[in-house]
Amino acid sequence: MISTPEYNAGAMDALARIPSPPLKFWVDGTIRVASSDVRIDLVLQQYKQGATAAQIQQHFPSLALGDVYRAIIYYLEHVEGIEAYLAEQEEREWEETI
Repeated sequence: MISTPEYNAGAMDALARIPSPPLKFWVDGTIRVASSDVRIDLVLQQYKQGATAAQIQQHFPSLALGDVYRAIIYYLEHVEGIEAYLAEQEEREWEETI
């Protein structure tokens, strides 16, 4: 007889409540935070300069504070991928100025 794993409704409900990253990929190749037009690189630039999430939200009032925190958390959990994206964006912006 094959046993099936026991369903843990509490754990599944908790997983369902985990918010997805507030990032949107635009057709121009940029990543924006939540439903705003604020690019992730601008948020991370301030974060890397020591700004708190609240200070970043004050600078970009179209962002909810929770979205700023989720964007930072996503970055911290995916540093390599986001840094590669940031390098590509920087190169693209540099090429556009030539």
